[in-house]
Amino acid sequence: MVIEFCPEEGKIHGDMDWFSVSYKNPSFIENPKDNLKPWGGKNKEKNDCPEGHYNVNWDGYQEFHGISGIDLQDDLDCPVYFLNDITSEKLKTEEEAVAHILREFTFYGFTEKSVNKFWDEIKERIDEADKGGYKEFDLDELKERLNKTIEESKNKK
Repeated sequence: MVIEFCPEEGKIHGDMDWFSVSYKNPSFIENPKDNLKPWGGKNKEKNDCPEGHYNVNWDGYQEFHGISGIDLQDDLDCPVYFLNDITSEKLKTEEEAVAHILREFTFYGFTEKSVNKFWDEIKERIDEADKGGYKEFDLDELKERLNKTIEESKNKK
């Protein structure tokens, strides 16, 4: 388990400090070459991508994984490494950092059954999207529509 304190990145989360909690990937081999562009597909083979790209889904490129959803029973008994000074106003001790790890572990549920249910629902949504079950939309267009709706509701008051 690796914990890194990221105070600057934390600004996107309001006034809370942000802590990256990761699981060291035992399958990590190398980082992709700088001259390659990312490419994602369903196949997780290293070279299953167009020329000039790297397959973002190949496990060997992923040095760390998020810990949400990993097996508590098998993975909880592992060393914890702090990449930098993790102390801050919000997190003062390593014990509090361990509490943060437990929060990450249980983010999607407190039991293996509830976590599996969450990930099964996510997989169902992905399958539905792959079958054309969701409509694509332009984010700028959506933002304009939302702003227009907000403005109209203000004018009605």
